[in-house]
Amino acid sequence: MNNHYRCLIKAALCGLPFLANPVQAQTPTVSYANWKDNAKAAYTIIHDDFGDVSTVGIENYADTIAYNRGVKFCFGAITSVCDASDWANARRLMSHGHEVINHSHSHRCAYQPGWCLPTNLYTTADFPLELDGSTTLIEQGAGARPRFYIHPYDLSTTQVLDRLRSLGYLGARSGTQAILNQADFKDFFNMNFFVHDPTSNLTLLNQAVQSAVAAGGYAMREVHGVADASWGAVSVADYRAHMDFVKQQISAGNIWSATASEAITYKIQRDAYVPAVVYDATAKTLTVKFTGAAATNTALFKTPVTININLNGLTLAGNLTVKQGTETLTARATTTQITVNAYPHKGNIVISAPNVVSCEPNCPPPPPTVCAADGKLKADIYKNVVLNHWTLADLRADARFPATPTVTELLIFAKFSKGDAGDYYGERVYGYIVPPTDGDYTFGISGDDDVELYLSTDDKPANKRKIAGFEGFTTINDLTKYAGQKSVKIALKAKKFYYVELLHLGTIGTNRYDVFWQLPGGATFTAISKANIASQTCAVGTQPLVRLNGTRAGETVLLNWASQQADENQPYAIERLESNGRYVEIGTSQNTDFQDNTPVNGINIYRLRYRDAYGQMRHSAPVKLNFVENPNLYVSPNPAQNQVSIDLREWNQSAVTVYLYDVRGAEVQRVQTTASDAPYLLDLSAIQQTGQYMLRVQGTNGQSASKRLLITK
Repeated sequence: MNNHYRCLIKAALCGLPFLANPVQAQTPTVSYANWKDNAKAAYTIIHDDFGDVSTVGIENYADTIAYNRGVKFCFGAITSVCDASDWANARRLMSHGHEVINHSHSHRCAYQPGWCLPTNLYTTADFPLELDGSTTLIEQGAGARPRFYIHPYDLSTTQVLDRLRSLGYLGARSGTQAILNQADFKDFFNMNFFVHDPTSNLTLLNQAVQSAVAAGGYAMREVHGVADASWGAVSVADYRAHMDFVKQQISAGNIWSATASEAITYKIQRDAYVPAVVYDATAKTLTVKFTGAAATNTALFKTPVTININLNGLTLAGNLTVKQGTETLTARATTTQITVNAYPHKGNIVISAPNVVSCEPNCPPPPPTVCAADGKLKADIYKNVVLNHWTLADLRADARFPATPTVTELLIFAKFSKGDAGDYYGERVYGYIVPPTDGDYTFGISGDDDVELYLSTDDKPANKRKIAGFEGFTTINDLTKYAGQKSVKIALKAKKFYYVELLHLGTIGTNRYDVFWQLPGGATFTAISKANIASQTCAVGTQPLVRLNGTRAGETVLLNWASQQADENQPYAIERLESNGRYVEIGTSQNTDFQDNTPVNGINIYRLRYRDAYGQMRHSAPVKLNFVENPNLYVSPNPAQNQVSIDLREWNQSAVTVYLYDVRGAEVQRVQTTASDAPYLLDLSAIQQTGQYMLRVQGTNGQSASKRLLITK
């Protein structure tokens, strides 16, 4: 019976229409993340009463503590008490990512609730001073027009909010106390908030963050000063502990530390622009398009939005290139999703050769291998196979086979059997067979349509050979229709892992496959149960083949490791966990040691990436090292551009060497000088690359200190 006639018979028997040349369809989708970089929640700290003599802790303590931990806050200026030194401090705070906002001109009440004195009220007649005038003074003094407003005594009126809208403000803290803003918040001029009052403590500070993470919302925290005379001042210890907690939440991907304008303009963009994605199979591009128009001036947008493109089975190989107009964007890709940060109003985003199959160098650690059958196998599925012969030859002729399947699945079995997965598809199912006893085994296969079974002499795929196969279709449990359905007897060892691979073609109708074996000394074929199926081989081992250690060596971190692989001759890649939760390669080594000259201030987490003898990408177990910068090394400004001032007074007139390292630990600059009471000015004009650097000072007496430095170009 020829294959075409066989297909017509199947269609008639199954009551299905005959389909020829099925159309291949890929359906990627796109959506916004609720919060930037896919964080679970967002958090904004607002310091009230900037400029008042009672809140000097904002510039003296809060700025340094928050900035050193990668946390941004807002500070609300009372313009009537701000002098030239306050505006200079404001510009310094803004250079650290903090946002200046408006807290009125004279800190008067918007209305009288019973405890606000009549002499301390302002009315619509005072708007030109309290609202308009304070806005202008902040713009002149700090160099930035404020876009968020916090009401004195948290009292507002409709007239105040309308005036703020007319002045171009984005929002205001006018909502309900002790309430979380939900992820879909709409009224930007009635933002809810949590208050830190004289009875509050560290637990209450952290609770707002925890509530936001649990609910996926946006927490806004009102505080005043730190270790000063302000109302409800936070102690240095509590503020530092709270910032440590926020930093942990940022590193875990739970919190986006945002200013008020960043959070609001992120939400404005989510509301104003509707994304859609189009896949061009010929050009091998994904195009993200945006419809709609922003409800405000796009020049006010403070942050890009995070866009997730879910590939839904699309698997195109190649280098990932992301363009928005003439601008090249940075994307993060996995086998299932592409993530990019962009401003929708700037136009379409074109992604060429999407879905880079390899996630290196930032692959997550593989799940731990097990030395036992786990009842699972992997399956590469190839959808919409064009059928010219109606045999497995069509699968082998498909350009995607075997390297780029439509989708790869992890199958969980009760027995080595699988039912219908649609029409016009092929699949390659692979993993390991684990025999229960020593002896001779005979394998049998049935299926609909063609099925082939391969078995290796060990756990290596390279040693597989075909042991059974047929063209056609059989009913379940029928092992007698074709001669190729049974293997010869094969000697296997108990508990040993043998690589197995099955090829299956599904055309139309009820497509399935079943694999059986006849145990040593047995007379019948039985299904291979999950107790004898594994997705991973014990040969890889249950313990890391490389053990990594780390120690602090002066102002650097020294890493060393021991390998159990005698044949390992590839370089090791050293990776460090960044604050965004991703590992980044900081260097390579052919040896068994590496020195990190640019450790971050605080907890550093390292791991090694390498290939084992089976060609599998592996990672060592991570090591954690607490590296604390010398707090007595003072550099300014930080960030710096063309010059940085270094305070060397503690070196007591001795000769010192100043080193500058890039993020990979490579030395980029070295100068020698003599310490004095005057700051040393380090010339940075030769530095061309914006990024994080490590500044290290080494004295002749062995004294040394390091400080992280951001250089912008």
